[in-house]
Amino acid sequence: CFFVRPLLPGGAPPWQQSLDKEAAWFFLYAQNLAMAWRGEGIGWGGLLHTFSLAIEEQFYLLWPLLVWLVPLRRLLHVCLAVIAASLTYKTWMWLNGASWWYLYVDTLTRVHALAAGGAVAAWLIVHKGTMPRWLPAAALVAIVSIPFIKPVDAIAKRIGFGL
Repeated sequence: CFFVRPLLPGGAPPWQQSLDKEAAWFFLYAQNLAMAWRGEGIGWGGLLHTFSLAIEEQFYLLWPLLVWLVPLRRLLHVCLAVIAASLTYKTWMWLNGASWWYLYVDTLTRVHALAAGGAVAAWLIVHKGTMPRWLPAAALVAIVSIPFIKPVDAIAKRIGFGL
């Protein structure tokens, strides 16, 4: 996209210039931060969805350090604290008038989902692969609630709380 497309027959497409201007954000996996701060997408519209990849990369830069520094028996608690902090921050930003765009693409407002995965992994390691007794019931509730999520999600997305 950055390097090959301009070399193809016909030269660079009209959107290439706007993408080139924002290339550093994409190379550093920080395009979501630029989008959050500016309140709009950056570069070519065909790459707007990559904000979520940037959030993952930012998380995975810190996650190994966290796993290395935090005792295994405490890792679950740290993950739960990150989830609570992220959701609290997201709610606080929403109550203080942050745009839906900011709430949707900022790392700190989205890290709760990745920390939830970390919490499950921490649970399985500490409890030697045994699932919590409540997990099958929670999975059943999640599956049964799928038809009801769509209308709630449409409302939630308007305020930056996509489900």
